[in-house]
This record gives sequence, structure tokens and C-alpha cells, in this order.
Amino acid sequence: MNPGNSGGPLVDMGGQVVGVNTMAARNGSIGFAIPINLIKTLLPQLLAKGSVEWGWLGVRIDEITEENVRDYGLDAPRGVGIEGVLPGQPAAQAGIRAKDVILADRRPDHREPAGAPARHLDHAGGNAGARLALARRAGARS
Repeated sequence: MNPGNSGGPLVDMGGQVVGVNTMAARNGSIGFAIPINLIKTLLPQLLAKGSVEWGWLGVRIDEITEENVRDYGLDAPRGVGIEGVLPGQPAAQAGIRAKDVILADRRPDHREPAGAPARHLDHAGGNAGARLALARRAGARS
């Protein structure tokens, strides 16, 4: 990618569009693009409203691995760990706490890729009242 290509398609060696170029370093050593699958999910909202409303929970997330699975009170890695909750934000208002685990996004129109719960809440379209399935470690304190 060269400086000045922002907004143009990013294509792979087979000619398939895999993203949209957003910016490149001045020396051309690194470039950034929005993945095409993200664009596909955002396009209906962009066409309908002219802009994208990004969802906001107000949490810091953590990948649950074999190393930290017990910290979250699980037997095996799954879901998305909540590392921290920002005071006064939607997650705190809903009672979500540090060390909770988001297991699934329960919005009726949401199609969730296997093994990737809650990864797409950032582009939930301002979907206030999103329903999430949570796990809470036994004996956890707020």
C-alpha cells in the first residue's frame, strides 16, 4: 500500500477484496486496512444512517487461556473475560463485575461465530439492552 491509497480496496493475490485501505506510514513500511468482514457487518447501518454507532460496554476484556482459566472460575477456556469495569458505564450499571465471563451474545438477530462470544459488541449499532450470557466465579466479590 502506498500513501494516498486510503479508501481503496485491499486485494489479495487472487484478486479478492479483503479490506479497505485506511492509511500507510510515510515510508510505506506498514499499512492499515479495515477487514472486509467488518465492513460487511457495518454496511447496512452505514447505508441506513450515514454513520456507524459503535457499541460501548465500558469494560477491559481479557483472553481466557489455559494459564488464567482458573482465575475466571472455569474448567476450560471459553468466552471473553472481563478484566475490569469502568465505573458509571453501561457494564457497571448492568452489574457486570471484574472476573465475570461473557459466554454469549443473546441478541435475537445476532449470529455469533463459534468460539467468539461478545467479540462483535463493539459494532452492535448502539444496541442498548443487548442481552448477554454471563458466568460469575463462585464467591466473587464486587
